[in-house]
Amino acid sequence: MDQASQSKLAGVHPELAGRVRLMESALALRGIKIRVVSGYRSTEQQRRLYESRNTNRLPVAMPGTSKHEQALAVDLSPVGQATAAIWKAVGEEGKRVGLRWGGDFQRSDPPHFELQGKVPVANYEPISNSVIVSRLPVANYEPTSNSVIVSRKPQSNFVLDLPLIVGCGLLFYFLTD
Repeated sequence: MDQASQSKLAGVHPELAGRVRLMESALALRGIKIRVVSGYRSTEQQRRLYESRNTNRLPVAMPGTSKHEQALAVDLSPVGQATAAIWKAVGEEGKRVGLRWGGDFQRSDPPHFELQGKVPVANYEPISNSVIVSRLPVANYEPTSNSVIVSRKPQSNFVLDLPLIVGCGLLFYFLTD
């Protein structure tokens, strides 16, 4: 993932950033590269985007209602030619790692991915230039042949995706009881 994408991921909730990185890693194995087009937006940025919505082919949420304003959503784009088949693969991968895909919305928004359900946001402050490897169990995540399930107890499985870790040049993780 390019530096601009990494920078945008640093501004969103760590769980979302971790899931997007899982997506990126799995899609890369299929020859599909993605970039983060948009992450966190201030209410003012959302207002400006909303005011220009007539020139945008995709739906734009009203200020105060966007998951982007809560750092719980990103807009992604495939790098290169974005065919219907590639968008479908990107959307399916996002859903596989537990994200809600905008391509399934009544007013379709294929670039949009967001965390689902209740997400702890209290005391969340993005850390710039950080690499986040999520230890959170990922709902409905089916590991690929390049993934490793690490478990100390049967009820506490964590998924570590090797291409993601190797790609970052890191192999740090901690398991707690």
